[in-house]
Amino acid sequence: RGKRHAQMEVLATDVSDIVITLDSDSILDSKAIHEGLQPFADPKVHSVAGMVVVLNSRNNLLTFMTSMLYLPFTRGLRSAQSVLKRVMVNSGTLAFYRTPTIQKYAGVYENERFRGKPMQMNDDSLMTMYGLLEGHAVHQPSAICFTLVPVKVSHYLNQQFRWMRGTFVRTFWWFRYMKLTSITFWMPVMELTQLLLSIVIPVALLMQTEPGDLKHI
Repeated sequence: RGKRHAQMEVLATDVSDIVITLDSDSILDSKAIHEGLQPFADPKVHSVAGMVVVLNSRNNLLTFMTSMLYLPFTRGLRSAQSVLKRVMVNSGTLAFYRTPTIQKYAGVYENERFRGKPMQMNDDSLMTMYGLLEGHAVHQPSAICFTLVPVKVSHYLNQQFRWMRGTFVRTFWWFRYMKLTSITFWMPVMELTQLLLSIVIPVALLMQTEPGDLKHI
């Protein structure tokens, strides 16, 4: 029935205080668990994102370039969002949640649907959203986890398209469930605005350019 059903089969009756999600290829630093638990000293924290590092970055050019993309996202975007205590998406590679937070949404999490179709992708972003609905979501860069990235372009594209489809759906959920006065509502608005401007501005410049001017570009 899928990953989410398997997770909730265990989590729905778990008596622990904190649950940890990992990917099948996750390799934890020896202090990753200890470090990832530290932010929970604040009772308002319900979700903690670990620091993901690419293990096979030197395999080929694709893995090297992918590792370069991971760095600004994990140490840049997530750290910036963490200052506001509003990390939007944890990586399923290593993430921590308060158990009651996840259990509260048992029955909903594993049966998510979009336009009548079951949703099994982007389970990590949905869990992060649950954390945001209950309290704070932060990033802990000292909780380090290593992962493997695709070495073939076809695998990389399949992964990215899957992530993009999931993020597209999750954006609707952010708009629906996040308060209008919350930064978590406006962050995806800003991202969509940037995407729109990255298309509109080049098109507008080309439309204003005379055919003869193209020779001088």
